[in-house]
Amino acid sequence: MSQLRTALFLIAALSPSLALSKGGPVWQIGKMSEQLSLTEAQRADFKTIRKAGQPDLQAQRAKLILAKKTLSEAFAAPATTIDQLLLAHEQFAQAKIDMMRLEFARMVEMRNLLTPEQLAKLPKVAPLERNKKPGNGEGDAEDNGAGLK
Repeated sequence: MSQLRTALFLIAALSPSLALSKGGPVWQIGKMSEQLSLTEAQRADFKTIRKAGQPDLQAQRAKLILAKKTLSEAFAAPATTIDQLLLAHEQFAQAKIDMMRLEFARMVEMRNLLTPEQLAKLPKVAPLERNKKPGNGEGDAEDNGAGLK
């Protein structure tokens, strides 16, 4: 029984989150466009980058959903061993990391299109943190442009 408690503790402590999100922060172009005064060319380039990355993001999102489902089912099955739980958790965590890497790579591509003046405004307009909630010392519950759309 103590081995099971240890495994459960490790899964809880090391898990990015059992609640499925779509990954890391994602910039909302509409909000950024106004606040950073993006040019028409920049807006078009941002849309091109987003559109080009969609197939990879959708495929990775499907992997993430499957990994979460597998972990949830393994966690609920009484016959699942600790090793099986840890493996399912590792696969879920890796799928989430892979999703965040894809999203971040897209954000870097977009960042490279900004002028120095726009870059200076970026931390205020589109912070990398997301899902700020009242009462946790991190600001308000408003999206701040970094949430998922």
